[in-house]
Amino acid sequence: MACFCRRELATILAFALLPWPGRTAFVALAIFAILVILFLRIPASNDRDWQPDVAVTPHAEINGDLVTIHGVRNFDYRTESDFTPRWEERTYDLRKLDSADIIAVYWTGKAIAHIMVSFGFGGKDYLALSVETRKEKSESYSTLAGFFRNYELYYVIADERDVIRVRTTCRQPQEDVYIYRLRGPLENFRRVFLDYLKAINELRDRPFTIRLRPIARPGSCCTPG
Repeated sequence: MACFCRRELATILAFALLPWPGRTAFVALAIFAILVILFLRIPASNDRDWQPDVAVTPHAEINGDLVTIHGVRNFDYRTESDFTPRWEERTYDLRKLDSADIIAVYWTGKAIAHIMVSFGFGGKDYLALSVETRKEKSESYSTLAGFFRNYELYYVIADERDVIRVRTTCRQPQEDVYIYRLRGPLENFRRVFLDYLKAINELRDRPFTIRLRPIARPGSCCTPG
């Protein structure tokens, strides 16, 4: 206890002996550190006033080879911000999963891309998954806010035409989208698909925020934090 008191007294004396500019800088740094700590302690949540395109928290029910997904996005877009929301419940048969594609989206040249995965069923139904930021109605994108885990993580699970059309047709400027067919055992595609669904269900039960890299834009280059 005496040792503790001596350390505290030494800290107080050291602060008292600082010149006024040094004290001002010290106080400013201390206040900034406290604000950062308080900000980082804000809990993640699925219950906020979300923007319409991320308003529904998706989840999946798995019963043998049948997977029922709630909250599949399939919007009717007129522009990026003018659309008719359509959230669907869809059931897929894992025995019909026959393809997987990587979708690469470029918006500022070839240096960086947002990556999505699309799974095909029976050669006709394509379901895309995209890891993105989840913004509230009052929020706009900010790299600085992203550094401080301001955005919850969100899995967009959507009809492939939804996530492609909004980027190639509705966004201004329009973005370049490339689809690459993957080659590999179908059991690997099935395992990856089920891993995505597991992560989606876990996020529904336990939301968390993400940290963005400085080159990211909304919905891309997310690092779980």
